Amino acid sequence: MNATMKLNCDELASEDLQEITMEMMRVLNRETDVTASLPEKSAQKGARGDAVTLGQLALTALSGGAAVAMFNVFKSYIERRKSLVIEIKGEDGKTLSLNAENLSKQQIDQTLEIAKKFTGE
Repeated sequence: MNATMKLNCDELASEDLQEITMEMMRVLNRETDVTASLPEKSAQKGARGDAVTLGQLALTALSGGAAVAMFNVFKSYIERRKSLVIEIKGEDGKTLSLNAENLSKQQIDQTLEIAKKFTGE
């Protein structure tokens, strides 16, 4: 399964959000079998170059243990910053949004179990 991931956090400046996005990309690539990369955008006619899409990553190989490891990485980020929202959109158009604000640790764990099913686990 391939998907796109978008981070959002109203409490962070754009530069800080992009820094977290890049850090998450490195962690996913280092600690999981998921391949995370900056999404490729084709330049539109008349555009002056390709703008970086803030807070977005392209994710590939979301199957087996890779998805479980990926969601464990997500869990570590949303436990540290409760206002962080992680939105995942699959190739089929289904969207899953993870937001830990006002959730207990047990509720976060339950939500991540549901999220794993999103990828077919």
